[in-house]
Amino acid sequence: MGQRANLITIENGEYTLCYDHWCANRLDNILFWGVGHALDYFDAQDKVGEEGWLDDVWAEGGAVIDLDKKHLLWWGGEDVLYSLPIRRVLLKLQQKVWNNWTIEWAYRGIVDLAEYVGYPKEKVLTSRENLNEAIELKNAEENFDWIETIGSIKTIEGEVKLFGLYANSENYLHNGINLVDQCKAEKGLETINWSDWKKDDEFPQGGFWIDEKNKRLEFWEVRDCPNVVQDLKSIWGDWEILWHQDNYEFQ
Repeated sequence: MGQRANLITIENGEYTLCYDHWCANRLDNILFWGVGHALDYFDAQDKVGEEGWLDDVWAEGGAVIDLDKKHLLWWGGEDVLYSLPIRRVLLKLQQKVWNNWTIEWAYRGIVDLAEYVGYPKEKVLTSRENLNEAIELKNAEENFDWIETIGSIKTIEGEVKLFGLYANSENYLHNGINLVDQCKAEKGLETINWSDWKKDDEFPQGGFWIDEKNKRLEFWEVRDCPNVVQDLKSIWGDWEILWHQDNYEFQ
């Protein structure tokens, strides 16, 4: 068990890598109160060499504090990791505290941190053989308690269908082009009014849009996606793959 994170500072063009076994789900608190508070915490952690880099399986959060460029790159926390509305509010407030700094969310998790400091991303990516399990698409009932993904398709005939789905969006996307046939076979919905469907303030964690005619797959995802576009291209053939990070508005 643990909440593993890499914590990195950059000063005078050199980066220092630290490892913390317990802080990933608390990074929103650690990093909220400005650079001074964050550096005090970073400095108290174990400094490690290249062997201390986490990979995309074990990294549950992390941050780069670039003192040269006044740039903070991070991901982690608990609620903010999965709740997009909470994350957006927190980042706006955090920007007020980190005055004159650029704050950026690491949508690819540990890959973004590695590439920022010039460390090869291949060294933080695990084998791509064991990717997300493909789950067959099946629309949820109208009265549901938990929905994670909103799926949508425009078929080659021009029909638009919507789906409320229980699993992570990548689980469906890893069906490859078979997902198109699954969407066309499922009844689907014409509209989804989220405020009518949900009794609490839960919000979808991902979604996808399939344009069958133009062979275009677009999607968004709240969770970090270390190598998602490259992974999907290997199973979607000649389709165009567009990842909108957490910008659900496109859908």
